[in-house]
Amino acid sequence: MKDNRPLAVVVVNEAGFAPGAAVAEALGAFLYVPVRLSVVQPAPPRPGAVVGYEGSAGNVVRQLFGEGRGLVLVMAAGIAVRLLSGLPEDKRRDPPVVVLDTAARYAISLLAGHEGGANGLAYRVAAAVEAEPVVTTGSEVHRTLVVGLGCRWGAGAPAIMAAIERGLALAGRKKNDIRVVATADFKAGEPGILEACSALGAGLRVFGREAIRGVDRLFSESRCARKYFDVGGVAEPCAFLAARNGRIILPRLVADQVTVALAEDRLWSPGSGRGTPST
Repeated sequence: MKDNRPLAVVVVNEAGFAPGAAVAEALGAFLYVPVRLSVVQPAPPRPGAVVGYEGSAGNVVRQLFGEGRGLVLVMAAGIAVRLLSGLPEDKRRDPPVVVLDTAARYAISLLAGHEGGANGLAYRVAAAVEAEPVVTTGSEVHRTLVVGLGCRWGAGAPAIMAAIERGLALAGRKKNDIRVVATADFKAGEPGILEACSALGAGLRVFGREAIRGVDRLFSESRCARKYFDVGGVAEPCAFLAARNGRIILPRLVADQVTVALAEDRLWSPGSGRGTPST
């Protein structure tokens, strides 16, 4: 991006207000909404975070894009593409753009994915509203490893990184194979996990208890996770959920204060089929 000003979340209709507000609050971004919505809709808790605009959303997007502001466009991808028409110049200089549909199902890294940081932004947006991040850049697609993480409260980044490195060694894999780190929503704010993601250059996928309970029966149960969080585990279920049609290649490994599991995406190829992933 061209400057360090806050991200901008742009909404075009009432359907996008709620997910846009949730993303703006989670990411510390400004929420740009049509004036009519800024008056009748409840604002996010941060004072001054909502900017009402008059006229077309295209004018707002052009202004923010020209300022180098990272953008989250809460709208259909087709609308976003039309609003951005003629604006991109260079993938090394353009600001990152992520599109979030109004149902908060998919957070799509649309522009400046790798160089500009839109891939990482897509993961952050997805985590804010429990959406599926969609990243299509070649460098991302060919990184196929998912790290599932659980940890005790306050576990530091050095301990987390040591556990990940131990797991990678056991699986015969490398750090640059890692596509994403996955954990439960009640662990998503752990500074150690966030620092580890930053050190690895990986996004963070977050799953709620309901999603975890849907698959935790497939794995060995953690008594601690069941007692304190009412789920069967964290590392293995989250790794499994984040993998693309994948499988667990390293079951739950307990290392001091950290639990690690590794899963691998299964990339599509002709004749590969779409069978149920093995565990």
